[in-house]
Amino acid sequence: LSTPKLRWTTRLSGAGNPASMPGPRAGNAVTVSPDDAYAYVTLSDGTLQILDVEDKGSVKGSHTPTSTGGTTMCTSGVSFGLNPDISSRPFAVRAVVDYPPVGLPSSRVIATYHPSGEPMWSATVTGEVVGTPQVGGNGKYVYLNRNVMESGYFTMLDVANGGSIFFEEESGATNANETAPYSPLALAIDPVRGSFTGGNGNANDVAIWAWGTDEGRNGEGRLKAFQLPDNFAEDLMSDPAQITPTKTLQTVGWTAKSPPKLSDDGLSLYFSMTRGSLRGWYDGTRFGRKPWNLELAKDPVTGRNPPHATPALSGDGLTVFATSAASSLHAVNATDGSPLWMFDSEYEIKTQPQVSPGDKRLYSIQSQDGKLIAHDAGSGDEIWSWDCEDSQGIPACVYEVTAEFSVSSTGYHLYFSDTWGSVTAVTVGGIAAPSPPPTPTPSATPTTATPTTATPTSKPTVMPVPTSTPTFYPTPIEPTTKRPTFAPTEEPTSSPTFGPTVSPTSGPTSAPTSGPTASPTATPSEPVVVLEDTEAPTSAPIKSNETDSDDEEPDAPDSGAFPRAGAGGSWFWTGLVAIAALVAL
Repeated sequence: LSTPKLRWTTRLSGAGNPASMPGPRAGNAVTVSPDDAYAYVTLSDGTLQILDVEDKGSVKGSHTPTSTGGTTMCTSGVSFGLNPDISSRPFAVRAVVDYPPVGLPSSRVIATYHPSGEPMWSATVTGEVVGTPQVGGNGKYVYLNRNVMESGYFTMLDVANGGSIFFEEESGATNANETAPYSPLALAIDPVRGSFTGGNGNANDVAIWAWGTDEGRNGEGRLKAFQLPDNFAEDLMSDPAQITPTKTLQTVGWTAKSPPKLSDDGLSLYFSMTRGSLRGWYDGTRFGRKPWNLELAKDPVTGRNPPHATPALSGDGLTVFATSAASSLHAVNATDGSPLWMFDSEYEIKTQPQVSPGDKRLYSIQSQDGKLIAHDAGSGDEIWSWDCEDSQGIPACVYEVTAEFSVSSTGYHLYFSDTWGSVTAVTVGGIAAPSPPPTPTPSATPTTATPTTATPTSKPTVMPVPTSTPTFYPTPIEPTTKRPTFAPTEEPTSSPTFGPTVSPTSGPTSAPTSGPTASPTATPSEPVVVLEDTEAPTSAPIKSNETDSDDEEPDAPDSGAFPRAGAGGSWFWTGLVAIAALVAL
């Protein structure tokens, strides 16, 4: 649409002033369900509210964690799953962290049935779960990272057994020098060309993450990955040799705060990282080799903070959309890191941009004032904007937006919430429904029917009408042809080593406060792209323990600065669809 339309807005029960009441805050999310029928909203106190998007956002279901006697907080959204071996009902998973009056924090991973919010199970683990737990492709496992003081734990939970720990590994289990907290992980479901531990063709889920020391401001880290072997047999779990340990793909000179963006096939990877930079490996570049690196605008205070948001990837996999640590939005060529355009926003964008189906539009939300902007995905130009006054009819109102937002699978509707708990649905356009065949125009002259020569039957013949069975999961959109793989020619020439640098972590003691009240005054620096040496694509398994130091200043730009955009003017259910179809049979 050239102009968005308000579909509905509603205030969540129990939400309110960010200084004293819970609401959707940083790490929380408004997530539309895969059937496009409900919006799942997580609040900072761990409450889940499920809104019926077809009934003006009325509450369909909810779930509130039981009190543990301390403070319960949540920096998680939800992920969805379906395990036909245990139930035909889909479920949603989220995490909450419990801070007791005395002692170390623990976390609860909570599974609830869709769409009622009825409890399925709740599993308690030590430490603080970071990010949103991710349900695997077959609905059997939940993948997550958690931190126990200074040490990260990669963890898999068994859905069929009440969320019990199926597999876990501490960060320093195989190398004491690799003891460090973890950042949230990303998951590739049923990677079609997976080649991480079992060789080319391993279709098991792939999890990738980085160290999260000092919330992504530390200059030393590791790039980590996990994948079950391709010949994994669950009925032989008594043999521990079946599960390979987590793999250190690379020693790097950066850490991260947000999860990376991992392509559906598991072969392209993009991180927002220390010093406001963006790093990418494209389609077959081995993650154990150096990627391309692009400096975006740095934060004006320290220059070391990473961007808050995870990058977004276009449906064809050729463009990365990333926010900076200042107040700008960038489009980057996914194959080589060359800049495409930059949009200067009034305030920092702290949530992941969303790409419309068909890659025509990109949506972003300025966090401090909550302004929603629709961009031309090809140029970055602003098509329209939508602010608090449009949603609530209050002149000059300003409400912060820090929770993640989402777009329906058709692209017709967008859902977001401000920190006070006002959830808004906006109609933005999308994929048009197929047009019915035209009705023939009646002729003024009657037509004489030609008699048939077939022998009449006593019963009329009825032609079958094809029908489709509704499904919880949308039909995936097939990507278009990709660009040729980028293949630099040089090999890394040095392998610097580092001693561990670990900063102790501690849980927060109070509810989060609202964001900054003024925009940064520093002018974002022009981005610099550094094309680092990379190996050509290969089907061999990825090597580990390569080094990648960022301690030195980057080389001079190879591709120039971003063209500035002018102002004015998927789901991962492919594997689960197959499972659901088999169950239906």
